[in-house]
Amino acid sequence: NTSYTLILLVRSHPRSTQRRSSAASDVYKRQPLYGFGAKPRFPGLFLNQTSHCFPLTGDVNNPDVYGLEGIMNAYNNSLLQMELSGPTYFNPLIQEASKLAQEIKNKNLDIYTILLILTDGAIHDMQATIDTICNAAYLPLSIIIVGLGTEDFTNMTILDGDDGLYNSRGELAKRDLVQFVPFAQFRNDPVELARNLLEEVPEQLVQYYTMTGQKPKEALSADISQLMLNQNNMISNCLLYTSPSPRDRQKSRMPSSA
Repeated sequence: NTSYTLILLVRSHPRSTQRRSSAASDVYKRQPLYGFGAKPRFPGLFLNQTSHCFPLTGDVNNPDVYGLEGIMNAYNNSLLQMELSGPTYFNPLIQEASKLAQEIKNKNLDIYTILLILTDGAIHDMQATIDTICNAAYLPLSIIIVGLGTEDFTNMTILDGDDGLYNSRGELAKRDLVQFVPFAQFRNDPVELARNLLEEVPEQLVQYYTMTGQKPKEALSADISQLMLNQNNMISNCLLYTSPSPRDRQKSRMPSSA
């Protein structure tokens, strides 16, 4: 069983419509990249137990890669430096996203975090995951889960929380921050897939700001050319958590170990 996880940090437009410096734009293209569900075998990060959150760069002090090419290069290189292993835990990933969202909130930054999880539906820490999701109600965070394949997605539907999500103390989550979408249902219609994936995010974002007493900022006036310029900088950071798919297992040549 494998899962993939992606965190996107989306910044609001800056109050200034001036062009951002090249140095700032360079920072926005740097993305922390993590893996889970494997035993890392990097020279600087060698573990005999399964890790559920480790940098695919192999450097615990520098998980950043640069752009989409950096993501793909780190992913392909890491396949040769890990031993795939279960079980599948969501909670460490959601805790990491929550930690990031909490840091953003503490700094009063206009950033709302979206955690994207691509999964086959397997999960071995359901209650812990539910508790963490419930605890994240007051954080600038949404979670989108995409189900891959035709496995049983009952637990993913429960995490979606449309019928209410209750923690281990029987308390109802303060807001809905999870959306589940089965990929197979929209695999031939990317537009409809995107619409369903993002359908609940605007309401979830509004609910968060309403719950935390934050009012909308004053609207800014700007011409279309400046808006298009700034649009390229809206997505500022990306944390990618990934566990290789079954077809990639043959690329991993690491021997098994206890």
